[in-house]
Amino acid sequence: PKVEIAGIEIGCVPESEMEVVVILSKIEALDVLPFAAFNLIEYTPREGIDALANVQINQTSNEYPFAPIELERYFENYFQHGHPLEQTFMIVCWEFRVKTAVQKYKLVQEKAGLYKYNSHKKLIWVLVLSQCTGVSIR
Repeated sequence: PKVEIAGIEIGCVPESEMEVVVILSKIEALDVLPFAAFNLIEYTPREGIDALANVQINQTSNEYPFAPIELERYFENYFQHGHPLEQTFMIVCWEFRVKTAVQKYKLVQEKAGLYKYNSHKKLIWVLVLSQCTGVSIR
């Protein structure tokens, strides 16, 4: 299956974490992410952090420079991989593995594709690329 934005094919549905990085970069370039500002700075080999980005959630929030981001094909993989919550600002994934993930993890939807995950340690933003406005599968 192909991923499209406004009828423009941008690639195949991701089947790996690296393919999620590619789709994120393309969606960012087309400026359809649900943020006031998002700038992917670098993909990093540092253990526990996949990327760094400058992020501003909405027009009234602070900008978070060099925010640590973890990328996953499925949201649930974040927990299976045992990533430390303390060093994660945002989880970017393609989709949920199961439909009950929102209820199971008590995610609160802010916008299309954007959720809050309140762990007992901190707030982590969750971006589900397949749910972003304008993203479709053909």
